[in-house]
Amino acid sequence: ETDTPQGRRDYLLVCLALEHGLRAGELADLHTDAFDLDSDPATMTFYRKKVKMHQIHKLEERTRRAAKAYFKHGEALPHGALLRASRKDGALTTVGMSEQAIYNRIRLLGESILHVTISPHTLRHTWATVATKNGTSIAALQKAGGLENIQAVPGNDPKVLAINMDVLPLQARGAGHV
Repeated sequence: ETDTPQGRRDYLLVCLALEHGLRAGELADLHTDAFDLDSDPATMTFYRKKVKMHQIHKLEERTRRAAKAYFKHGEALPHGALLRASRKDGALTTVGMSEQAIYNRIRLLGESILHVTISPHTLRHTWATVATKNGTSIAALQKAGGLENIQAVPGNDPKVLAINMDVLPLQARGAGHV
């Protein structure tokens, strides 16, 4: 349900992983000031710790809308971590989600909504596979994904999901907290 703070956070989390190929650590390290939602195109600036590189991504439309909703409803704190942890009752806390919390939340959402076990890495592989199927060159994918070498670029990966993005806004009832 994207009409709750936790639901908006979860939707933004999945959009960032699935449409931009962010690693769990990169998601945990995102700060509110990483986003420029008023520019055309809207962008996100972040650091890929694994490959020691700053990047600017043009936000995909679905991710832009998810981020705008998250900021508009006050889920994003003025400063600090973008993705806030949540309590058992679904209320967001004032601290950011840890890398482990992101893994746990994505796994829980996958099991609750899609009835499969997924991880942030599954979403990253799905992003890369969809991009290559849509004509993104290996070089462009390598650059956008912060991939160190050509062997790191997945092709037709058996781990990818056939995800209908329209299903993802539905937060599983009783999905718990992370």
